[in-house]
Amino acid sequence: MSINAKPGPAAPSRLIWSFVLGGFASQLASAYYDVIRGPLLPPVMQSLHLEFTESASFFAVGHAAAALATLAMIWALNRWSERVLLLTIGGVGAVAGLWAQAVAGFAGLLVLAALIGVAVTALGTLATILVVEGSPQALQARLLAALHSTYGIGCMAGSSIVGAGLARGFGWPKIFGLGVPVYLGLMIFAWLKLRPQHRAAHERTVQSAGLSSLQVLAVVAFAIYVAAEVTTSMWLTSVLVQIHHLSTSDATIYVSGFFLTMTLSRLACAAFLRPAWERPVLYAALILPLGGFALGMHGELWGFALTGLCGPYFPVCLAHMSRLFPDKWRSLTIWIMVVMNVSIGAFDLVLGRLADTFGLAAAYALPPALFVLALALLALCFWQQRRQASN
Repeated sequence: MSINAKPGPAAPSRLIWSFVLGGFASQLASAYYDVIRGPLLPPVMQSLHLEFTESASFFAVGHAAAALATLAMIWALNRWSERVLLLTIGGVGAVAGLWAQAVAGFAGLLVLAALIGVAVTALGTLATILVVEGSPQALQARLLAALHSTYGIGCMAGSSIVGAGLARGFGWPKIFGLGVPVYLGLMIFAWLKLRPQHRAAHERTVQSAGLSSLQVLAVVAFAIYVAAEVTTSMWLTSVLVQIHHLSTSDATIYVSGFFLTMTLSRLACAAFLRPAWERPVLYAALILPLGGFALGMHGELWGFALTGLCGPYFPVCLAHMSRLFPDKWRSLTIWIMVVMNVSIGAFDLVLGRLADTFGLAAAYALPPALFVLALALLALCFWQQRRQASN
C-alpha cells in the first residue's frame, strides 16, 4: 500500500475552532444516515419485498461506494480545500435524502445505498482530519474521543427519530428525507466558516511511503473491529424484530441503548483517559461486548446495550496509532477507512447469506466471532510492535 505525496503538516500550536467545530458537525451529520439504515431495514424489506441476501446488498453496495469514495479522497485531499470538500460531500448527502423519495424498487435502493455510503464515510473521514488538523497534539486523543462520542449522540438521536417517526406513521423514505436539512445546514457552515485562506496555513497533503507490515496488521485489526461493531448495530433491529418479535419502534429502544453505552464509554475516555491506560482499554473494548451478546441472545435483551462497551476502541486506537506512527497518521486514517468499508461490506453479505441459509439467530453469531478475531489480531499487533522495539 503506498500513497505518493509529501509529508503532512505539523499539528497547530492552538485550536482552530472552525476546523474542530466543522469536524464535530460533520460527525453528527454522518451519524444520522449511518444509524438509520439498520432500524429502517425491516420496513424497507417489507415495502420492497426483499430477502435477507438482497437486504445485505443494500449495506454492501453502500460500503463498496464508501471505499471508492475514500480512495478518491486521497486525490481530493491534495487538491481541494476543506471548504470545497465539505460543500461537495454535503451536496451528496442532500441528494441522497431527496433520492429516497423516488425509490420504487431494488435498483433504486442500491443507488440510495451508494449515495449514503459516500456521504457517511467521506464525511466521517473528513471529520477526523478536520479535528486532528485543527488541534494541538496534546489535545488530539481527548478530542478524538469526544468526536466519536458525538457520533454516538448522533446515532442515539437518529434511532430515536426512527422510532418516533415509525410510531407516527412516517414511511421510511420520509425519515431518510429528514437528512436533507441536516446536510444543507452543514453546507451553510462550510460556506460561512471554513474560509479558503485556512488551506494556506494548513497545506493538506497525504503522507508518502508504503505501510509497514506492522501498520498493515494494525489497519486489518481495526477493520475487523469496525465490521464487528457495525454488523452488531446494523442487524440488531432485525434480530429483535425477527427473533424476539418486537415491533420496529420498540426495537429502536435497544438500539438507542447500544449507542448510549457507546457514547458514555467514549465520554469517559474523553474525560479521564491517560496514555498508559490505552492498551488495557483497547483489550476491554473487545472483551466486554461478548458478555452483552451472551446475555442478549439468551433473552436478556438489555444485554445488547452492553455490547456498546466496544465504543472506546475506535477513538482510542486512532489516537494510539497517531503516537506510534506520527509521520503516517493521515495515510493510516485513509487506509483504515478504505479497508474497513470493504470489510463491513463483505461481512454484511456473509451475514445476509448465513441468515438466508441457517436463520438469523445463527447468523448473528458472526459479530461476536469478529470481536474475538479483532482481539487476536490486536494482541498479535502489540506483540510484533514490542518485538520490533526490542531489536
